[in-house]
Amino acid sequence: MNEKNYDFVEEVIRKRPSKFRYILSKLPVLLLLVALICFVAAAVSMLIERYYGEDWLEAAANGQGSTASKLNMTVEDEEQEAQTSLVGLEEKIDRSMVALYKIEGAGDERELLCTGTILAMEEYIYILVPYDKIGNRENVVARFFDGSTAEVEYWNHDEALKLGLVRVSRADVEEDTWKEIECVTIGNADTLNKGIPFVYVGNPFGGQVLTYAGNVAGIEEDHDLYDLYFRTIYTDIIIEDVEDGFLFDYHANLIGFVSDKVGSSKNQTISAILIYDLYDLLTKLLNLETSGYLGIKGNYVNYEITKYVGQEIPEGLYITSLDNMGAAYQAGVMTGDVITKVGDVEIEGMKDLRKSVNSRNPGDIIEITLERKIGDTYKEMTLQVTIGRRK
Repeated sequence: MNEKNYDFVEEVIRKRPSKFRYILSKLPVLLLLVALICFVAAAVSMLIERYYGEDWLEAAANGQGSTASKLNMTVEDEEQEAQTSLVGLEEKIDRSMVALYKIEGAGDERELLCTGTILAMEEYIYILVPYDKIGNRENVVARFFDGSTAEVEYWNHDEALKLGLVRVSRADVEEDTWKEIECVTIGNADTLNKGIPFVYVGNPFGGQVLTYAGNVAGIEEDHDLYDLYFRTIYTDIIIEDVEDGFLFDYHANLIGFVSDKVGSSKNQTISAILIYDLYDLLTKLLNLETSGYLGIKGNYVNYEITKYVGQEIPEGLYITSLDNMGAAYQAGVMTGDVITKVGDVEIEGMKDLRKSVNSRNPGDIIEITLERKIGDTYKEMTLQVTIGRRK
C-alpha cells in the first residue's frame, strides 16, 4: 500500500482501505455465523424428518399436517426407530392394497366387497382376500391405489380359514400402475411382541377402506381348527362389526389377516391370524397344490394337560379332537393319544405336525408314532396313515 510523508505536518497519511479488504477482514466471523445457521437448520430438519417423514413439506403444502394426527399415532419409543415415516408408510401400504368391487347393472354401479393385498406378482397379480366376501363371484374388479381398475378372476382358497386368492392379468393393468404397485413382504413373527405398534387397513363398516393405528395387545396360539397351526394377534383397536382387513408393521410388512375365524364375538377388538404361520399354506394355494389333511386338533403337553391327565403323560402332541372323516381317525388315532414322531421327526406340538404334513403330498403314507394310555400306563405304538386332501 502506498504511503506519502508530508514534512509540513510531520504526519503519515494513509489511504482509506477498500471495501474488499473490509469484507475480507470480517470473513471469519461471517463463516462462523453461516456454519451456526446451517447446524441449527440441519438439526431442525432431522427432527422434522424423524417425526413427519421425508414428505413433510409436501404434506404441509397439501394441508395434511403431521402424519401422527392423521393416523392417530405418535412415535415415542426410541427402540422402534420410526423406520418408515408415517406418511411414507401409508403410501407404501397403499401401493400393495386393493379394493374389490362388484359391478352391478348397466350403469356400472359398484358395491365394495372387501379389501385385499397383493401377495405375488409375475404375469398375474395374486391378491389375498377374505374368501367369504368374494367366493366365485363374477363381474368383480380390483381398484388400485391410483384409481385404475382391472377385472379379477378366482384362483384358490382355503375353506377352513376362509381366505382366498384372486388374480388379475398383467395385460389388463395399465403400464403406469404396474410400475408403481408393490407386492407385500410377510413380516417375521419373531419381532412381534406385546406393545409393538402396527397399522390396520381394512373395511370395518362395509362401506369404505380406512386406516387405523394401534398396538399388539397379545399373541396366543390357536387350536380351534383341524390340522392348522397359527397364532392369533390381539390388538387394542376397538371397532364393532369388523368386516375384513390386514395388519402391517412399521416396515410395511404384512403381519396379520383379519378373520372372523379368530377372536371372540363378545370382544370388539380387532384380532388377526399371524400370516407368518400360514406361509407354507399360502405357497401351496398360489401354486394350486393341495395341502395334506389328517384331521387333528391338539396341543403340546403343557401344565394344564398334565394336571388334567396325570404327571405320567409323555411329551408330545396331545390330541384333543379328531375329525371322524379325517385320515388320522380312519387310521386308528384316538383322542387322548400323544403323538411323539412322524417318521423320524420328533413332534412336540401342532407346528411340528403341520410342518411334517406340508412337506408331503396327499396320498403319501406316513408312520405316526404315538403313546396311548391303557389303564394306568402309556404304551407306544405306530400307525400307517395315508395323508388325505385338505378341504
